[in-house]
Amino acid sequence: MEFNIKGISIEKIYRSDKKQDGTPYMSKKGNAFSKVDIYIDHNTIDDMDFQGKLTYFDYFGNTDDWNTGTPITGIISKTEFNGKTYFNFDMERKSGAPTSAGLEELKERVRKLEEAVFGNGENLTEGAMKFSGAILSKEEKEAKEEKELIEDLPF
Repeated sequence: MEFNIKGISIEKIYRSDKKQDGTPYMSKKGNAFSKVDIYIDHNTIDDMDFQGKLTYFDYFGNTDDWNTGTPITGIISKTEFNGKTYFNFDMERKSGAPTSAGLEELKERVRKLEEAVFGNGENLTEGAMKFSGAILSKEEKEAKEEKELIEDLPF
């Protein structure tokens, strides 16, 4: 289950780059990271299990300038592991894989775009060929004009 939050202030924050036994946190690929425990108001999301603690795994120093009072925006995901419930934090995605909430919106936008470009979808292949042919013709025309201009240069 995911919850989106926007501009929520950090109440407490703790960072650690080592486990309790003193060994550094390392990913399966051997990359070092920091575990960041973030505390926010427990009423921020509507979940009976949420006590206000989030965990963020920081591989790139994204949280280095975060302190008490810093507003955060992102996605909280609820995970159950070995009989315990955890709430992980991930920053708002600006690129890469969409959240499950945003995936349906993206599918709808692609459908509308395809319909606008290729028609009602009954003959997408033919529409795509016409579309790419029109673009190719335009590019060929521009290349021919550029070649003629170059040939007309006196040097």
